[in-house]
Amino acid sequence: LQSDYIGVASACTEHPEFQRAVFVAFHKIVNKEPSVLPELLAKYIDAKIRSKDFTEQDCDVLSGQATALFRVFQSKDLFEAIHRRLMGRRILLTTPHPFEATFVAQLKGVMGRGYVKKLESMLSDVDVSADLTNTWATNYKGDQKISCSFYVLGPNAWPSYLNTPTLLLPEIVKTAASSFSTMYCTKLHSGRLLNWNYALGEAVLIGKLKAKHELIITTYQMSVLMVLDQLTAEGQSSSSVATLQSQTTLKMNDLTRALVPLSVAAQGRPPLLNVTKKNPAELTSFHADDTVSINGQFRCPKY
Repeated sequence: LQSDYIGVASACTEHPEFQRAVFVAFHKIVNKEPSVLPELLAKYIDAKIRSKDFTEQDCDVLSGQATALFRVFQSKDLFEAIHRRLMGRRILLTTPHPFEATFVAQLKGVMGRGYVKKLESMLSDVDVSADLTNTWATNYKGDQKISCSFYVLGPNAWPSYLNTPTLLLPEIVKTAASSFSTMYCTKLHSGRLLNWNYALGEAVLIGKLKAKHELIITTYQMSVLMVLDQLTAEGQSSSSVATLQSQTTLKMNDLTRALVPLSVAAQGRPPLLNVTKKNPAELTSFHADDTVSINGQFRCPKY
């Protein structure tokens, strides 16, 4: 729609009244439902950046198109809130794309520094966190089998994400996290307190099953799998869901969200977990007496 508008408007440069009428019509269409376009634009940007085909050459094009459309709609605060939430997840899970800073700079040119203050702070937090992680890793004397990245996020800039502070981390991860917390709160910023948000975490586990795999999973799933691995090492072939809940301290709904993707076959691969349920018909729910075990025959077709 925007491309059509630009095409028509460009063809009417010698007729300013008609050009004005086209602008007014486009403006009315765009703002007919004030909440729709801001959300669509934010999600479109998110989808484009996450696409494997998105290159740095596409950055200026997308930024220019998005800024042009942004100038037209009225619900700019709604767009900022949605874009900030989606951008937050992007820059936490992957290295920030050059588009992020480019687009924030263009929004700043349109709306001023106050509008993008939180977005700029988020990008700054990620850069500072990379330096903090490097400082910690240089001085960490614990188990070198683990490699961590920590993000220290200012509460005033970042959206409020769902948090489950009750997760009991595996000992090797807990030790590393405690070491970082001590460094940050004692040596660098005396008096500050870190509140961990495990819901935003991601982990890469090296799984030695039928073949060696790199499992990209959530922090919840990492904790569940490491409990199962420890129980297997102790000679237990399976575990009840109640035991998993006790060992991780996850609430049942959070534990279920962690287990479901691991216990279903997808994209030509078998499930990573074998599950025995009291009620097999309940595919997306678990009960305390259901049993779970690691599928030793698991193999992803890519490996």
